[in-house]
Amino acid sequence: MQNPKELRPHAPYRVIQIIGAGEYGGAEVYVRQMMIGMRESGIATEALVFYDRTFAEKLRGDGFAVTVEASFIRAFRLLRERVAGGEQLILHTHGVKASLLGRAVGERTGVHVVTTIHSDLALDYQGRKGVFFRGLERMTRGMSMRIVAVSEPLAEVLRQRGYERDRLRVIAPGVTLAEVRDSAREAVGRVDTIAALGMPEDAWVIVCVARLHAVKDHETLIRAVSALPEVRDRAVTLLLVGEGEERERLEVLGASLAPGRVFFAGAVDQVDLYLARADVFVLTSRMEGFGLAVAEAMVAGLPVIVSDVGGLRQVVPESGVHGIRVAPGDADGFGAALRELLESDERRSQIATQGQAYASTHLSTARMRASAAQLYEEIAR
Repeated sequence: MQNPKELRPHAPYRVIQIIGAGEYGGAEVYVRQMMIGMRESGIATEALVFYDRTFAEKLRGDGFAVTVEASFIRAFRLLRERVAGGEQLILHTHGVKASLLGRAVGERTGVHVVTTIHSDLALDYQGRKGVFFRGLERMTRGMSMRIVAVSEPLAEVLRQRGYERDRLRVIAPGVTLAEVRDSAREAVGRVDTIAALGMPEDAWVIVCVARLHAVKDHETLIRAVSALPEVRDRAVTLLLVGEGEERERLEVLGASLAPGRVFFAGAVDQVDLYLARADVFVLTSRMEGFGLAVAEAMVAGLPVIVSDVGGLRQVVPESGVHGIRVAPGDADGFGAALRELLESDERRSQIATQGQAYASTHLSTARMRASAAQLYEEIAR
């Protein structure tokens, strides 16, 4: 793949990343990584978000221009006026509302639109809301010049649902060992997060970083841990990092099935603090477009156990080598995988080392940024 700096070091176009940014999750990390890479490649980039929260603050700290506009109509007018003023723009959208906005502007002005799909809408939105959003996506997806999937398995799902193959591209998120090490160095001397949550100091710590949403299926993870009270005379505890509508239900479930062993950290900015104190990372999702949190855990040196679904098969390509894959919803299977790793320091270290080597090489930000720069250049020609 070409070095993105060789593509167009002084590109005359500007890329506007459009995303809701109501939370700082995998999609927001993806966009931030991409923007940093674009700037390094000489491509002007900025963001338009609907909420002035953590993501906007981080981008400003990185030196990017950020426009906050919650109104669809005002955001539409703002973008249309910029195009009318002669700016050469590419709109890169993330999420349903952002995509509708970008596509509406594209249809009215002729500006090119790229849409990244981060997850399966059929699982993210249920009931009437899901039907409505999926219908809007189906009716408007042809307005995007390119559709980007964050993994090959997700791209295949999109192909099966009728997305045009020649418009589809795959640009996976990335993480680098250097970034994780820098973050870890910054964390030195900070408060012990595990102790602050009241977790026992001598217990095994199983960590899951994910929004508390039904698609993440934390219930299966809680049930797996509940059946594993101790391993090698050490209590097995579970730390859930993330926030969402499922929290209250999961707190009740955890207190019932594994009293005193399930802890909730809520939404956090410094995930590295929690990864550094964990023994195993587990993600029991019913579906994942990619699984950036898993890649980050692997690069941080944690052994991982994940559901055998979607993009997680790309993050952990060989079960038993780079991590362990378990059938979704199989609490017994996840429990058995946990026991395997906790009972053997050698096995845990082996999985962690091989997973770190794979993620550092094949899931790097350099690859992701180069692919994005190449896509923009392709569109701008």
